[in-house]
Amino acid sequence: MAFLDINTGIESVGFVTRGFSATVLNLLLMALMIARSQGKTSEAEEQHYLVELERLAAAIPDVIARTSRFIERHGETLRGGERFVATGYGALVGVAKEFETKFTETVRVPSSGFELEAYMHGPYLEANARHVMLFIEDAPDIRTRALRDYMAPSIARAFTLTLSDEENAHTLALNCPCEHHLAPLLLIVPVQMLAWHTAGLKGIDLAKRIFDDFDRVLKSKI
Repeated sequence: MAFLDINTGIESVGFVTRGFSATVLNLLLMALMIARSQGKTSEAEEQHYLVELERLAAAIPDVIARTSRFIERHGETLRGGERFVATGYGALVGVAKEFETKFTETVRVPSSGFELEAYMHGPYLEANARHVMLFIEDAPDIRTRALRDYMAPSIARAFTLTLSDEENAHTLALNCPCEHHLAPLLLIVPVQMLAWHTAGLKGIDLAKRIFDDFDRVLKSKI
């Protein structure tokens, strides 16, 4: 049995965030190393991806700043949301599922993350005027935007999270385009920030642990 140290250390907070990003990064690096060793990618391609990963890491401070401004603008909507739903496609499904996990853990209201097409095959029927939705895309996506525009009149707010520069009142545009399978590294940052700050807006003190004996009693973690 082999173990991979993702080099984050043990996070002292109850709601870990670095592990997701570090795991995605390590899996991308492993894929790159394996592809190179098997001759499926060239040295030039390998260097291209390494430079891209460095560029995305360098963009994180700007992503944090943009997300902070977005949260300030939409605090009332986030505070009032009674259900939160995210959609994503391809590599972004994992971002939508992390949205589900983090909002459930911290905001503590019903929260879900769906693959885009899966949402369109039934789950949309539960939508109502108390729902807040986040439509996640890397580049402008016709299907995502068609669904967003259709759902918007029936819910509290339809937000878009995108790597493009197409910003408007209800869009968090990170203005940092990249290849699709690298996009989760940046798109996860706003999701984690939204969860944390929405909990605070709802008056939830995340420093105060609940179910503190859960892991000990149920032996749920190693």
